[in-house]
Amino acid sequence: MQQPKKKSRALTKLLGLLHRILLKERNTSTRMRRYVLTGVLLLSLIWLAVGAYSLLSPKNYTSEMTLILPGARSSSVFSLDSIGQANTQTDSPFSSITSTPKIIYQSIALSDEVLGAVAAKLGMELTDLAKPRIDLIDETSLMVFKVYAGKAEAAQHRAQVVLEVFLAKLDDLRRDEVEKRAQSIRQSLADVEKNLKKARGDILDFQQDSDLVTSEQIKSVANQVEELRGRVEQVHADGERVNGERERLAEILGISPAEAAIALRFQDDPRYASLLKERTDAMTALATNEQKWGPNHPLALSWHARFVAADMAVRQLASGDLGPAAQMTLDQFLTTSKDRAELFRKLVELDSQYDGLKSNLAALRASLKHQQDDLGNRSGKAARLADLERNHKIAEAVFSSALARVDTGREDIFGSYPLVQVMSPPTLPSKPTSPQPKIAAIGGGVASLLVLIGVWLAWIRQPFLRKHLTVS
Repeated sequence: MQQPKKKSRALTKLLGLLHRILLKERNTSTRMRRYVLTGVLLLSLIWLAVGAYSLLSPKNYTSEMTLILPGARSSSVFSLDSIGQANTQTDSPFSSITSTPKIIYQSIALSDEVLGAVAAKLGMELTDLAKPRIDLIDETSLMVFKVYAGKAEAAQHRAQVVLEVFLAKLDDLRRDEVEKRAQSIRQSLADVEKNLKKARGDILDFQQDSDLVTSEQIKSVANQVEELRGRVEQVHADGERVNGERERLAEILGISPAEAAIALRFQDDPRYASLLKERTDAMTALATNEQKWGPNHPLALSWHARFVAADMAVRQLASGDLGPAAQMTLDQFLTTSKDRAELFRKLVELDSQYDGLKSNLAALRASLKHQQDDLGNRSGKAARLADLERNHKIAEAVFSSALARVDTGREDIFGSYPLVQVMSPPTLPSKPTSPQPKIAAIGGGVASLLVLIGVWLAWIRQPFLRKHLTVS
C-alpha cells in the first residue's frame, strides 16, 4: 500500500501552535487576553512592515516616453524608357499575424547589447542599471517606455539615453540590411551583365557576317517593294489608258502611228513641202478650170499636166527616201491640213508615250522582282536579327532593373524595420513612483481587517476549529 504523505515540520508546528493558543481550555478572561494579544501582535507586524516600507525603502522615479510606429504602405514605380520598369513596394509592418514590429522592437530595446550600451554611456555597470519596462498598447502601434532611477533628472536623462541608443541600434540594423541586400543584388549583377555582354556580342557577330545591320533595313526594303508594286500598277494603268487613246485615234484617222510619223516627216521636209504645195495648187486650179471651162479646155489640160508632174515628183521623192512600202499609204497623208497634221502629231506622241510606259513598266517589274528576291533572302536574316535584338533588350531590361533595385533598395530603408516616431519625449517625473505610502496604508488596512475578521471567526467558531484541528 502507498504510504500517506508525511506532513512537513512547519505545518505540524503551526497546527500545534494554533492548538495551544486557540483550542487549549481556559476561562473566558484568559481566552480574551490570548485573542487580543494575538490580534495585537499580528496588527503590529503588519503596520511595522507598512512603516518600514514607507520610511526605509529608497525613492524611485519613473520617466515615461511614448513611441509610435506608422503602419502605412508605400510603393513607387520607376519607368525606364524603351526598356522596362522597376517597382518597389513596402507592405505594412503590421500585416503579419505571426510577428509585429512592436514585439521585435521590445526585444531589441531590452537586449543586453542595447542595455549595455546605455550603461556604458551612463558610466555604470549593466548589473547596476534598472531594466526599463516597455508596455505595448493593444490594438495600436504605441510603445510606452518606463525608465527608473533614484532621482527625477537622472530618470529623464536615462530615458533619453535609452531612446538614443535604441534608435541608433535600429539605424545600424537598417544599414546592415540595405548593404547585405545590395551586396546580394550586386553579386547577381555579375551573371546579368555577362548575359548582356553575350547578347551584344551575338548582335555584333551577326552584323559583321551579314549585310543586314539593323532591323530598319528590312523595313526599308519592304517599303520599297510596296512602293514599286504601287508604281507598277500605276504605270500599267497609264499604259492601258494611253494605248486605248492611241488605237482609237489611229482608227479615226485610218492610219497607223508609223504612217503618221512618215507624214509628219514629209511635212517637215522643205522639198516635200514645196512639191506638196505645188501639187495642191495645181489640183485646186485644175478643179476650178474644169468646172469653168470643161476638162478639155487648154487651161484645164495645162493644170492637169502640172498636177500630174507635181504628184509624180512627190511619189518619186517618197520612193527614194522610204522605199516601195511608202506608196501603199502615201495617198492618205498627201494633205496640207493643219488640223490633220496636228492629229498625226498627237498620234505619234501617244505612240511614243506608250512605248515609254512599256519600257518603264518592264524596268519597274524587273526592279520589283529583284527587290522581292532580296526581301525573301533577307527575311530569314531579319528574323534572326530580331531574335538577337529581343534577347539583348531582355538582358538590358534585367540589368537595368537590377541596377534600379540597388538604388531603390537603398531608399527603402524602412522595409523590415519601420520608422519610429517619438510621440512624447521622456518626461521629468514630479514625484516618486515608489515607495507609495498611501497604497501601503491601504494594504495595511485591508490586512488588518482580515486579521480582525480571522480572530473574530476563530472566537465564534472555536468548537468547530477544536474539532477540526483535533481530527487533523
